[in-house]
Amino acid sequence: MAELKESWWSKNKAKTLGSTGLGKILKQYEAALVDLEKEAKNDKPKAASLEPFVKVEELLTKTLPAAVEAALRKCNKTLHKETIAILEEYKKTLIPKASPKVQALGTTIDRKLEARRKEMAETCQAIYELGGTKLTETREFLRQASQLVAGSDALQMEIIEALSGGDKAKADSLVQKTGKNAVEVANLVKLASMNLEKGKTERKAKWNYEPGLFPPGKDNYTRMGDKVSGLFDAADMELDKIKPLVKEAQEAVQEAEKLIKGAADTSKIYLKSAERAAKLAVSAADRLSGAARENGGSVDKLDFDYMNVKDSKDKAEVASEIKRIAGGMAAIGKQSASLKTASETAVKDIEKSLAGFPEFVREDHDAFGKYFDEMRKAQHDLETTAEAATKSTARLTKLGQKLKDLAATLKG
Repeated sequence: MAELKESWWSKNKAKTLGSTGLGKILKQYEAALVDLEKEAKNDKPKAASLEPFVKVEELLTKTLPAAVEAALRKCNKTLHKETIAILEEYKKTLIPKASPKVQALGTTIDRKLEARRKEMAETCQAIYELGGTKLTETREFLRQASQLVAGSDALQMEIIEALSGGDKAKADSLVQKTGKNAVEVANLVKLASMNLEKGKTERKAKWNYEPGLFPPGKDNYTRMGDKVSGLFDAADMELDKIKPLVKEAQEAVQEAEKLIKGAADTSKIYLKSAERAAKLAVSAADRLSGAARENGGSVDKLDFDYMNVKDSKDKAEVASEIKRIAGGMAAIGKQSASLKTASETAVKDIEKSLAGFPEFVREDHDAFGKYFDEMRKAQHDLETTAEAATKSTARLTKLGQKLKDLAATLKG
């Protein structure tokens, strides 16, 4: 029986038949088939693993049949009857018979690829969410540390008030509180650093992003590695903002001790407190308004996904999308609620900061007006953010009803 091998062809073709080019093509086919079989056994294929399949398929469906036809044209019907029979067997039996095996090998590779893509997509998404969580947690550590330092500023003002009232015992007690604040800030920095390092270790252990798993133009996770790195880089930047707060908290203790000794400049303390309070307020407003924009964009995306699927005739696709969108709604809904609470809390913090300054400071517009104006603007921005979060929640409620109505149509 004939074989699709260069060695078999060279041995069995008519000796009087000149070069046909078929041997060269058969040799290419054999090499490509070996590569294909090797890739089919590979448990960690990449998109490039399908290249041998594409090559073998091209050889089987186009190049090899064309080479067989070219060889037939060179045969003499009288001198090369046996060779013609071999070529006809190639054409009508061996080449068609080889195709199912090649297709099966290609399917095996593709199935393994899809399994790896799915696994990678799930773990990449999990690590992406981990990065987002670590960024959020680090920002919370920063918020707490900043509040403690701002609290130490407020304590200094209380010390001034206590001393002016002749209450030395209270002033001493307040100095001790600034010392405790400094210790807490140092602990927060330590915890934030350990928490972020733990996240990086987990990322390193679980991260399995491989760009080569997807063909060009079809890699939905092409930028996933960059996105994850961006989140952890942002967390590092937030951590860098916390570290100087340790020094500032310690300086607040020193200032408080100077106040007790009567060696501190009280006007500078008030000014520094106002500056820090304004900086804290603006930072909270910027951070939360950015989160609100992202939150609103996420709701827009869910609305868009709903509009894209609502008229689909494919019930399975609709059911799958309903489930996916509903899952997204749950996560974004929690985010909206958290955003509203955080914004309202920040508004109250600003009100508390403003109320903490003595009347004569609040009336000194020349020295302090800039900082108080910044705090009030931040307060307004935060109120707007809280309203945006409320609107997002309302939009999600409407979308939820649309999904229920759409789901009901699938049962009809």
